[in-house]
Amino acid sequence: MTAAILSQTRVVTRGGAILGLAVELSGAWGAYDMQGRALTAKRFDTSDDVLAWFDTRAAERE
Repeated sequence: MTAAILSQTRVVTRGGAILGLAVELSGAWGAYDMQGRALTAKRFDTSDDVLAWFDTRAAERE
C-alpha cells in the first residue's frame, strides 16, 4: 500500500472548461485528470508551475 499526504488541490479551468487538477502530495505538486490519473510524471515546486504546464499543454493542442 502507498500512502501520501494530500495538502492542497486546485481545479484548473480555462474558458469555463475543467482541464484537470493541481494536487500537492507529500510536498510536491502534480497534474492530474478528474479521475485522479497523473497527466505527467513531472513533479512541480508550486501550483503556479502546474498551471503553467497546463497552459503550455493547452497551447500545443490549439
